[in-house]
Amino acid sequence: MDIATMKKSLKDSIFDVFENMFFLPVQPYSHETTLNEWMKGQGRVVGSRLNFRTSSDGLFYLFIPEDDALDASSSFLAVNRDQVTAEQMKDIVKEILNMIGGRALSMEDPSGNFSLGIPEFISETEVQQIIKASDLNIIPIETDRGHLAIGFNI
Repeated sequence: MDIATMKKSLKDSIFDVFENMFFLPVQPYSHETTLNEWMKGQGRVVGSRLNFRTSSDGLFYLFIPEDDALDASSSFLAVNRDQVTAEQMKDIVKEILNMIGGRALSMEDPSGNFSLGIPEFISETEVQQIIKASDLNIIPIETDRGHLAIGFNI
């Protein structure tokens, strides 16, 4: 599995998941950028991490501003934003990455010769550490509110 192919599968998955499951319009950002530059000024950013195994091991990451995470949670749960609890938002942030990662790997290997770990929520502190020290391959995404990103290592 090469990086370019994984990026394409992830991009297709990102748009499908955000627009069809969470009713949030997203657009790709077509210029090169770093994760640190892309996420600057996005306010409180939360995230999730998901390990996977194909012919090799890898990790997916989601970095999402809390406001976008609340919007996604509200849409997914069909409740008002102020009704979303912190635990529900954490679960949705994990589930977003699980859906994106699972769909991308299914596109890469329709026979299902892969496994996904259990998604983990990443605290704001750890997110900031990862963003600043990142050497991840990233897919920068624009939303109506700002930026989010999917990162991965393979």
